[in-house]
Amino acid sequence: MNDTIQLLTRNFGTKMFSTALHGIRSNVTGLRAMPGEVSNCLTHGLGLCLSMFASVAMLLYVGLRGDNWHRLGCLIFLMTMVSVYAASTCSHGVTHSRLRDWFRKLDQGLIYLFIAGSYTPWLLCHFRFNWGIFLLSAIWTAALLGFFSKVWLAHRVAHVNLMLYILLAWLPILQFKLIIQLVPIFGFVWLFIGGMFYMIGTVFWKLDKTRCHFHAIWHVCVMLGNACHYYAVFHYAIP
Repeated sequence: MNDTIQLLTRNFGTKMFSTALHGIRSNVTGLRAMPGEVSNCLTHGLGLCLSMFASVAMLLYVGLRGDNWHRLGCLIFLMTMVSVYAASTCSHGVTHSRLRDWFRKLDQGLIYLFIAGSYTPWLLCHFRFNWGIFLLSAIWTAALLGFFSKVWLAHRVAHVNLMLYILLAWLPILQFKLIIQLVPIFGFVWLFIGGMFYMIGTVFWKLDKTRCHFHAIWHVCVMLGNACHYYAVFHYAIP
Protein backbone atom coordinates (compact mmCIF):
# COMPACT_ATOMS: atom_id res chain seq x y z
CA MET A 1 0.00 0.00 0.00
CA ASN A 2 2.79 2.43 0.92
CA ASP A 3 4.63 1.61 -2.30
CA THR A 4 1.44 2.30 -4.28
CA ILE A 5 0.91 5.64 -2.54
CA GLN A 6 4.53 6.64 -3.16
CA LEU A 7 4.24 5.65 -6.82
CA LEU A 8 1.02 7.62 -7.27
CA THR A 9 2.52 10.63 -5.45
CA ARG A 10 5.65 10.49 -7.57
CA ASN A 11 3.67 10.21 -10.80
CA PHE A 12 1.33 13.03 -9.73
CA GLY A 13 4.25 15.27 -8.79
CA THR A 14 6.02 14.52 -12.06
CA LYS A 15 2.87 15.28 -14.05
CA MET A 16 2.28 18.55 -12.18
CA PHE A 17 5.91 19.59 -12.71
CA SER A 18 5.72 18.73 -16.42
CA THR A 19 2.48 20.68 -16.80
CA ALA A 20 3.94 23.73 -15.03
CA LEU A 21 7.14 23.53 -17.10
CA HIS A 22 5.10 23.27 -20.29
CA GLY A 23 3.09 26.34 -19.25
CA ILE A 24 6.26 28.33 -18.56
CA ARG A 25 7.79 27.27 -21.89
CA SER A 26 4.60 28.19 -23.75
CA ASN A 27 4.50 31.61 -22.08
CA VAL A 28 8.17 32.26 -22.87
CA THR A 29 7.61 31.15 -26.48
CA GLY A 30 4.61 33.46 -26.70
CA LEU A 31 6.62 36.38 -25.35
CA ARG A 32 9.42 35.76 -27.83
CA ALA A 33 6.88 35.94 -30.61
CA MET A 34 6.00 39.51 -29.54
CA PRO A 35 8.90 41.89 -30.25
CA GLY A 36 10.00 43.89 -27.22
CA GLU A 37 7.73 42.18 -24.71
CA VAL A 38 10.57 40.26 -23.03
CA SER A 39 12.41 43.51 -22.26
CA ASN A 40 9.14 45.18 -21.26
CA CYS A 41 8.40 42.39 -18.80
CA LEU A 42 11.93 42.23 -17.42
CA THR A 43 12.29 45.99 -16.84
CA HIS A 44 9.18 46.38 -14.73
CA GLY A 45 9.66 42.93 -13.23
CA LEU A 46 12.92 44.32 -11.85
CA GLY A 47 11.04 47.45 -10.80
CA LEU A 48 8.52 45.29 -8.94
CA CYS A 49 11.24 43.49 -6.98
CA LEU A 50 13.05 46.74 -6.14
CA SER A 51 9.82 48.48 -5.15
CA MET A 52 8.95 45.71 -2.68
CA PHE A 53 12.35 45.93 -0.98
CA ALA A 54 12.13 49.75 -0.99
CA SER A 55 8.65 49.59 0.54
CA VAL A 56 9.86 47.50 3.46
CA ALA A 57 12.74 49.92 4.08
CA MET A 58 10.51 53.00 4.04
CA LEU A 59 7.81 51.44 6.22
CA LEU A 60 10.39 50.46 8.84
CA TYR A 61 11.90 53.94 8.73
CA VAL A 62 8.64 55.88 8.90
CA GLY A 63 7.45 53.57 11.67
CA LEU A 64 10.32 54.80 13.82
CA ARG A 65 10.53 58.45 12.75
CA GLY A 66 7.11 59.60 11.57
CA ASP A 67 3.67 60.19 12.99
CA ASN A 68 0.42 58.64 11.78
CA TRP A 69 0.09 61.16 8.94
CA HIS A 70 3.55 60.26 7.67
CA ARG A 71 2.78 56.55 7.93
CA LEU A 72 -0.52 56.90 6.06
CA GLY A 73 0.99 59.02 3.30
CA CYS A 74 3.93 56.68 2.78
CA LEU A 75 1.71 53.59 2.88
CA ILE A 76 -0.53 54.97 0.11
CA PHE A 77 2.52 55.98 -1.96
CA LEU A 78 4.10 52.54 -1.60
CA MET A 79 0.90 50.60 -2.30
CA THR A 80 0.29 52.46 -5.57
CA MET A 81 3.97 52.09 -6.51
CA VAL A 82 4.06 48.30 -6.05
CA SER A 83 0.63 47.89 -7.68
CA VAL A 84 1.56 49.71 -10.88
CA TYR A 85 4.78 47.69 -11.30
CA ALA A 86 2.90 44.44 -10.68
CA ALA A 87 0.14 45.27 -13.17
CA SER A 88 2.65 46.43 -15.78
CA THR A 89 4.75 43.28 -15.41
CA CYS A 90 1.67 41.07 -15.77
CA SER A 91 0.35 43.04 -18.75
CA HIS A 92 3.60 42.37 -20.61
CA GLY A 93 4.30 38.89 -19.23
CA VAL A 94 0.93 37.18 -19.74
CA THR A 95 0.25 35.77 -23.20
CA HIS A 96 -3.41 34.79 -22.74
CA SER A 97 -5.20 37.49 -24.74
CA ARG A 98 -8.20 38.11 -22.46
CA LEU A 99 -6.13 38.12 -19.26
CA ARG A 100 -3.49 40.28 -20.92
CA ASP A 101 -6.16 42.76 -21.97
CA TRP A 102 -7.48 42.98 -18.39
CA PHE A 103 -4.01 43.56 -16.92
CA ARG A 104 -3.36 46.23 -19.52
CA LYS A 105 -6.51 48.11 -18.54
CA LEU A 106 -5.54 47.71 -14.88
CA ASP A 107 -2.04 48.99 -15.62
CA GLN A 108 -3.33 52.08 -17.42
CA GLY A 109 -5.85 52.75 -14.66
CA LEU A 110 -3.28 52.35 -11.89
CA ILE A 111 -1.08 55.02 -13.45
CA TYR A 112 -3.69 57.56 -12.30
CA LEU A 113 -3.52 56.20 -8.75
CA PHE A 114 0.28 56.10 -8.83
CA ILE A 115 0.43 59.80 -9.75
CA ALA A 116 -1.94 60.65 -6.89
CA GLY A 117 -0.06 58.34 -4.53
CA SER A 118 3.25 60.05 -5.32
CA TYR A 119 1.87 63.37 -4.07
CA THR A 120 0.08 61.98 -1.04
CA PRO A 121 3.02 61.91 1.44
CA TRP A 122 3.81 65.56 0.69
CA LEU A 123 0.24 66.79 0.90
CA LEU A 124 -0.46 64.91 4.15
CA CYS A 125 2.86 65.73 5.80
CA HIS A 126 3.64 69.30 4.72
CA PHE A 127 0.42 70.83 3.44
CA ARG A 128 -2.51 69.41 5.39
CA PHE A 129 -2.89 72.64 7.38
CA ASN A 130 -3.04 74.81 4.26
CA TRP A 131 -4.54 74.03 0.84
CA GLY A 132 -3.17 70.47 0.83
CA ILE A 133 -6.34 68.64 1.82
CA PHE A 134 -8.36 70.39 -0.92
CA LEU A 135 -5.70 69.66 -3.54
CA LEU A 136 -5.35 66.10 -2.30
CA SER A 137 -9.10 65.60 -2.62
CA ALA A 138 -9.07 67.04 -6.15
CA ILE A 139 -6.14 64.88 -7.26
CA TRP A 140 -7.60 61.68 -5.83
CA THR A 141 -11.05 62.43 -7.27
CA ALA A 142 -9.54 62.86 -10.73
CA ALA A 143 -7.32 59.78 -10.27
CA LEU A 144 -10.23 57.57 -9.18
CA LEU A 145 -12.36 58.77 -12.09
CA GLY A 146 -9.51 57.94 -14.46
CA PHE A 147 -9.00 54.54 -12.83
CA PHE A 148 -12.67 53.54 -13.00
CA SER A 149 -13.03 54.82 -16.56
CA LYS A 150 -10.18 52.54 -17.65
CA VAL A 151 -10.93 49.42 -15.63
CA TRP A 152 -14.72 49.34 -15.34
CA LEU A 153 -16.12 51.60 -18.05
CA ALA A 154 -14.30 49.63 -20.74
CA HIS A 155 -12.54 52.48 -22.51
CA ARG A 156 -10.41 51.25 -25.36
CA VAL A 157 -7.14 49.79 -24.07
CA ALA A 158 -5.24 51.05 -27.08
CA HIS A 159 -6.35 54.63 -26.38
CA VAL A 160 -4.31 56.30 -23.68
CA ASN A 161 -4.90 60.01 -23.20
CA LEU A 162 -1.36 60.97 -22.30
CA MET A 163 -2.33 64.59 -21.67
CA LEU A 164 -4.63 63.55 -18.81
CA TYR A 165 -1.72 61.84 -17.07
CA ILE A 166 0.50 64.88 -17.59
CA LEU A 167 -2.13 67.38 -16.42
CA LEU A 168 -2.81 65.35 -13.28
CA ALA A 169 0.92 65.02 -12.58
CA TRP A 170 1.58 68.77 -12.85
CA LEU A 171 -1.60 69.98 -11.15
CA PRO A 172 0.14 70.95 -7.85
CA ILE A 173 2.35 73.40 -9.77
CA LEU A 174 -0.57 75.84 -9.43
CA GLN A 175 0.68 76.40 -5.87
CA PHE A 176 4.34 76.71 -6.86
CA LYS A 177 5.15 79.56 -4.43
CA LEU A 178 3.81 77.66 -1.43
CA ILE A 179 5.64 74.50 -2.50
CA ILE A 180 8.92 76.41 -2.56
CA GLN A 181 8.21 77.74 0.93
CA LEU A 182 7.26 74.45 2.57
CA VAL A 183 9.27 71.78 0.75
CA PRO A 184 13.03 71.69 1.47
CA ILE A 185 14.94 72.93 -1.55
CA PHE A 186 16.76 69.65 -2.19
CA GLY A 187 13.49 67.77 -1.83
CA PHE A 188 12.02 70.00 -4.52
CA VAL A 189 15.07 69.42 -6.73
CA TRP A 190 14.66 65.63 -6.50
CA LEU A 191 10.95 65.95 -7.25
CA PHE A 192 11.71 68.09 -10.29
CA ILE A 193 14.39 65.69 -11.60
CA GLY A 194 11.98 62.80 -11.16
CA GLY A 195 9.32 64.71 -13.05
CA MET A 196 11.75 65.32 -15.91
CA PHE A 197 12.52 61.59 -16.15
CA TYR A 198 8.79 60.91 -16.44
CA MET A 199 8.39 63.61 -19.10
CA ILE A 200 11.32 62.27 -21.14
CA GLY A 201 9.83 58.81 -20.82
CA THR A 202 6.50 59.92 -22.27
CA VAL A 203 8.28 60.70 -25.55
CA PHE A 204 9.37 57.06 -25.84
CA TRP A 205 5.92 55.89 -24.75
CA LYS A 206 4.28 58.00 -27.45
CA LEU A 207 6.66 56.61 -30.09
CA ASP A 208 6.81 53.01 -28.86
CA LYS A 209 5.03 51.74 -31.98
CA THR A 210 7.95 52.89 -34.14
CA ARG A 211 10.69 50.95 -32.28
CA CYS A 212 10.15 47.71 -30.41
CA HIS A 213 12.34 48.68 -27.42
CA PHE A 214 11.04 52.23 -26.93
CA HIS A 215 8.46 50.97 -24.44
CA ALA A 216 11.22 49.36 -22.36
CA ILE A 217 13.03 52.72 -22.35
CA TRP A 218 9.79 54.28 -21.07
CA HIS A 219 9.83 51.70 -18.29
CA VAL A 220 13.41 52.63 -17.36
CA CYS A 221 12.46 56.32 -17.28
CA VAL A 222 9.55 55.48 -14.96
CA MET A 223 11.90 53.60 -12.64
CA LEU A 224 14.38 56.50 -12.59
CA GLY A 225 11.64 59.06 -11.94
CA ASN A 226 10.15 56.87 -9.25
CA ALA A 227 13.57 56.42 -7.64
CA CYS A 228 14.02 60.21 -7.45
CA HIS A 229 10.58 60.68 -5.88
CA TYR A 230 11.17 57.80 -3.46
CA TYR A 231 14.47 59.39 -2.38
CA ALA A 232 12.74 62.75 -1.92
CA VAL A 233 9.99 61.25 0.23
CA PHE A 234 12.44 59.18 2.27
CA HIS A 235 14.77 62.08 3.05
CA TYR A 236 12.59 65.20 2.94
CA ALA A 237 8.94 64.28 3.56
CA ILE A 238 9.67 62.08 6.60
CA PRO A 239 11.20 63.98 9.54
